[in-house]
Amino acid sequence: MSSQDTELARDLGFLEAYTLGLGTMIGAGIFVLPGIVADAAGPASMVSFVIGGVVALLAALSLSELATGMPKAGGSYYYINHALGSFFGTIVGWGMWAGLMFATAFYMLGFGQYLLDQPSTAIGVVLAALVMASLLVMLNYRGVKETGSFQNYIVISLVGLILVFIIVGLLSINPDNLTPFTGDEGWAAVGVTAGTVFVTFIGFEVIATSAEEIKEPGRNLPLSMVAAVVTPTLLYVLVMLVSLASCQLKHWRILTCRLRMLPAKQQASSETLASLDSAYLLGLSASES
Repeated sequence: MSSQDTELARDLGFLEAYTLGLGTMIGAGIFVLPGIVADAAGPASMVSFVIGGVVALLAALSLSELATGMPKAGGSYYYINHALGSFFGTIVGWGMWAGLMFATAFYMLGFGQYLLDQPSTAIGVVLAALVMASLLVMLNYRGVKETGSFQNYIVISLVGLILVFIIVGLLSINPDNLTPFTGDEGWAAVGVTAGTVFVTFIGFEVIATSAEEIKEPGRNLPLSMVAAVVTPTLLYVLVMLVSLASCQLKHWRILTCRLRMLPAKQQASSETLASLDSAYLLGLSASES
């Protein structure tokens, strides 16, 4: 069978490729990571997201060159397999699979905790996670074209809700809430948390993995990968700014304690509660579609 006979259909345009990466990078993570990194680095965690975004952008530029030159399904696995052989390709392939499985489990358990307001070890949370994972697997099984269309709707809706949250929050920012700017460990914690938040920027790899299904890969691949890194970087920084500076608490340390310990439904003000509830569910779907 010739290589042309085995090529995948190119059903994804720029918007589908862009939302595929963007949904993976914001998704449910934007509702989970802020409290974790703010607890370690304080308001300076905004700098952590900028550092993570810049590093991810450099990596995306390099990967886009490879993906454009070899627009085949598999992403890093395909490139390493052809450059260094099947042994190293297998290691990379299994590494990618394991990383995506851990990320999926993280998001699914987050959904179960949000839904039931119980610890991640509770049976109900685990069952809710399994049910949601099964539904999303069924959605992806229907085909890349259907999944891409659904992804567009989910991600656009999610970004819209996040923008509403940001705009409302910017109107009530109190700079005093951002002092002290760093956590107990100072600027050293910023570097550490930059490594933590980098995990959320791996969505550009998903675009490269689907390169064989993207129309006009020479144009759409690099554009979608760069846009998919820049957008969440800006959104994460603004969400951190709003979350820490617009709260009515007198100190950001109290807020981060609440972000870690209270259910997500109790963190939002009455003005943004409905938006955040909807946005979390949309983000969860975007992460896994």
